[in-house]
Amino acid sequence: MTKLEKRFLNCCIKNYINNSVIGSDDLLLHLDSSLFILQKCAEKLEQKGYIKNLHIQTRIRFNFQLTYEGIMYKEIRFKNHKDFILKSIFVPVVVSVITSLIIAVVGYLWSMESIKLKSQNPIPTPTTELITETSGPNHGW
Repeated sequence: MTKLEKRFLNCCIKNYINNSVIGSDDLLLHLDSSLFILQKCAEKLEQKGYIKNLHIQTRIRFNFQLTYEGIMYKEIRFKNHKDFILKSIFVPVVVSVITSLIIAVVGYLWSMESIKLKSQNPIPTPTTELITETSGPNHGW
């Protein structure tokens, strides 16, 4: 939304919220823009759904009505930004953290199972005694 569109809507909300129809002459009292530029801005705001029933009369004069979206545009934009941050930043971070924790737990459990299996197999104890044969062909010096 452009600065002019914001100023246009803010002017309407601040000064003419109780009017059923707002005219370009009303806006010219508060906005420092040409009538032609205000008409183009009104056309764009109608396309976006912020105003309705835009009637352009001769010599570029126009009138219109605010929609609910036009009156509440700040709240709607804030909600949209909040939803974007939630869906695009917060949720992926949470999913990433949870995935990392699951991988770490699975790796830990796997290594503990491996250690457990290795500790159950008997390890042959080395003998320190030397076994010597006393009988045999080489024993007669």
